[in-house]
Amino acid sequence: MYEVRNGVLYNGKTELGADDVIYVDGRQDVAESIRRGNRKKVSVAKLPEGDYVFVTPAGLTVGIEEKKANDLASSLRSRRLQLSLIHISEPTRRTP
Repeated sequence: MYEVRNGVLYNGKTELGADDVIYVDGRQDVAESIRRGNRKKVSVAKLPEGDYVFVTPAGLTVGIEEKKANDLASSLRSRRLQLSLIHISEPTRRTP
């Protein structure tokens, strides 16, 4: 779970860094380009949840999960997509 403390973004006990940086998971296609680009406000990190994580000016932590075409087909076959949509539309509903 991501958390901001004193201007620093943490994943549990692991410090990721400043809360004004966009963090990109190291397994993403763009990770190597970001490493070589030496950008100040974008950093590559090992993210256990989400492919991109950042903190909004209001202090909310946002995680973005990138989906590709084959991810969608796989999610439809396994019914993960349908279950996710149920949780979005009915957050208090329990599903198996």
